[in-house]
Amino acid sequence: MRPILTPFLALYWTTAFAVLALVAADGGDEGTMQVMRMIGLTVVDLPAHALAATVLAFGLALGAALFFWAFIHGVLGDRIDTDDSEAVLRLAFGCAIAMTCLMAAAGALGGAREGLLSPTVLLAALAASYIAITAERWIGREISGAFNVAGDGDARAMAIDAARHAQLYRLSRRATTGEWERPT
Repeated sequence: MRPILTPFLALYWTTAFAVLALVAADGGDEGTMQVMRMIGLTVVDLPAHALAATVLAFGLALGAALFFWAFIHGVLGDRIDTDDSEAVLRLAFGCAIAMTCLMAAAGALGGAREGLLSPTVLLAALAASYIAITAERWIGREISGAFNVAGDGDARAMAIDAARHAQLYRLSRRATTGEWERPT
């Protein structure tokens, strides 16, 4: 089953974190404050430093790059080796949650007067996205596993199962007539 939700959510979070990274990098000394305003912390008193904006821009750009990598894995999942796609998704969501927690901590230290509702909602949206992607991937594996069992090896699997049941039946010595009976 081809995943539909994974590429769309990965592209959404790529765009969101890329825009925040560009705002932080383009804002110079005020880049950190502009990002804080964009995530909903309007009244925060943080000192304006280019180093803080640079670190924030780098972390957000790293999150965007990881989500873009997850997007590529989602789109080209059957054409490339996807053994590490789970690890890529975990890294992307881990980086995103770490950056969101960092921004929430900076807002709390900066005296966010309206509370930390918007970073908390952002964390909840990231968690819901991770749960949705994980559920979609799990359901896809279960469905493909069911199709693989019922595919070409169906007759062979049934024959092996019948032979195993017949052997178990004979070993248990429940048959008194000596005839083979169909196991239930």
